[in-house]
Amino acid sequence: MVRAALLGLEVVMPAPDLIHVLRAADAEHGLFRAGDTVVVGVSGGPDSVALLAALRGYAPLKGIGLHVGHLDHMLRPASTEDAAWVAQLAADWGVPATLGARHVRQLAADTGRGLEDAARVARYAFLASVARRVGAAAVAVAHTADDQAETVLMNVVRGTGLAGLRGMTAVAPYPLGAAAVRAIEDLPAAGGEALPRLVRPFLGTPRTAVHGWLAARGVTPREDDSNADPAFLRNRLRHQVLPLLEDINPQIAETLVRNAAAVAGDLDYIERAVDGAWATGVEAAASRVRFARGAWTALHPAVQRRLLRRAAEHLSEGVRDFGWEAVEAARQAASVPGAAVSLPGNLRLASGDDGFVVAVGRPALPALRLSATPVPLRLPGETRLPGGWVVTATARPARPTDVVPPRDAWIAWLDADAVGPHPAVRAREPGDKLQPLGLGGRHKSLQDLFVDARIPQPLRDGWPVVVAGGQIVWVPGLRLDERARVRPDTKRILELGVAPPAGFVAR
Repeated sequence: MVRAALLGLEVVMPAPDLIHVLRAADAEHGLFRAGDTVVVGVSGGPDSVALLAALRGYAPLKGIGLHVGHLDHMLRPASTEDAAWVAQLAADWGVPATLGARHVRQLAADTGRGLEDAARVARYAFLASVARRVGAAAVAVAHTADDQAETVLMNVVRGTGLAGLRGMTAVAPYPLGAAAVRAIEDLPAAGGEALPRLVRPFLGTPRTAVHGWLAARGVTPREDDSNADPAFLRNRLRHQVLPLLEDINPQIAETLVRNAAAVAGDLDYIERAVDGAWATGVEAAASRVRFARGAWTALHPAVQRRLLRRAAEHLSEGVRDFGWEAVEAARQAASVPGAAVSLPGNLRLASGDDGFVVAVGRPALPALRLSATPVPLRLPGETRLPGGWVVTATARPARPTDVVPPRDAWIAWLDADAVGPHPAVRAREPGDKLQPLGLGGRHKSLQDLFVDARIPQPLRDGWPVVVAGGQIVWVPGLRLDERARVRPDTKRILELGVAPPAGFVAR
């Protein structure tokens, strides 16, 4: 039986027939195709056992084959008994089964993942391997509407975008790529990089309905006591947070699921725009994705964000932590020619005049647009340079402590009288030399200064150089010239601050 609230009254309704639920979900979402083999993930718990039972009834109607997959996570003493129970159930019901075991705690330690995440990855890698071996086109898992509500709430707690607010979908690409599967399981070469689709037939069905239907058939599933372990975030949300929210809104789970469905429609619309932008304004290769600037600037920020996430997923399989901060840092750097920023998943974005590149590792950094023609500095005031650099200048009386240079390499205190009234900024010129502070007046080429500081070659031609009276007085971010330094007898200070382009990374 299923309890539901209607007009403030509690109404008790019979549990729906899950075979009918499967039929309806299949009709709406296209879960299965006649002739498919489907791997059913069965833990032994009530949700997955109910899924297997319902699929046994639906399979002859649809013309699909079934294969059970069960992974022992080796986290509980009773897990070997769970595996034996699932094997016996599959045999009793006439469904072939593949059982496996994985030391998930060791996997978590080896990969730096949390235990919950490591268990999820191990489970999906195992099911993908089973699917490849038996030629299955789909893997079915037993997530219910309650799981959807918990997932959405968990995403909100962690911080999320539209995809997180949407939660899970009834049909989805496989959550791991082939390389991620191979890192854990043996994946037969036949089939290449293709993996099965993931289907969730019960995603719109309450957990109570699933359990009620199974109980009515006299099946007693296994109980996993780790589902009550508060060490796992999902369990804390399920047993502690959601009950509190139900005091405010008794239908909180239904509300979260309904909101997820609403967001799914909006996200689908955005994804269509992303598909079009990807096809017309993006050049995607195995290790790099290039975006054309003209097409990029015309896009709505929501589409830009989704494109960046798609690029990350394209380049770095299973990338984690590509959240709001990473996306916004990427968007900011993309808008400034010459900027570069490191991103999660060993990715890096480098921006140029005509567009920007997201690539694995360190892509070639584009040169800035600053030329060798000196740009006079406003004294006092702010001077904006091509490529996004900003120079701020102020003049003030000297203080005794000014002989100690500022620690920030992008701020300099210069002797205003030594510099003179007309400082300017330009790019480097062939043969540029300076007398770097600390070298006792010895000269050094600007080229050697860049090499010693490991400044990437593409950045050197556009690097700002402060000049006065025909000589270099400061290379922002690197070194002050000896002749412009503050001395004990300095009367006036010229304080310069240089702000690099947003997202700029020099090394």
